[in-house]
Amino acid sequence: MMIFAPIGLGVFVGAIVILLTVFFRKQTDSRVIKNVPGIVGTFAALYLFYKGFFEVRGFEGAAYGVISITLIIFSLISITIANKGKGAVS
Repeated sequence: MMIFAPIGLGVFVGAIVILLTVFFRKQTDSRVIKNVPGIVGTFAALYLFYKGFFEVRGFEGAAYGVISITLIIFSLISITIANKGKGAVS
C-alpha cells in the first residue's frame, strides 16, 4: 500500500495534466498556453521531491519521492505532446 497509493495519486494528477494539455492543444495555437500544464506539473513535482527529501524523512518522504517521479514522467509526456507538430508541413 505504501507504493500503490503514491503511484495512483501521481497517475491521477498526471492524467489531469495530459488531458489539460490535449484540451489546450485543440483550443489554441499558442505554444506557451499548451506548455503550461506540463511546466506547472514539473514545478509541482520538483517541490514535492524537495519536500520529501529535505523536510520529511522516512517512509512518508519516500512516498513524496514516488509521487514526484511519477508526476515528472507525466509532465515530460505532456510537454512532448504540446510541442509535437500537427503533421507534415509542405
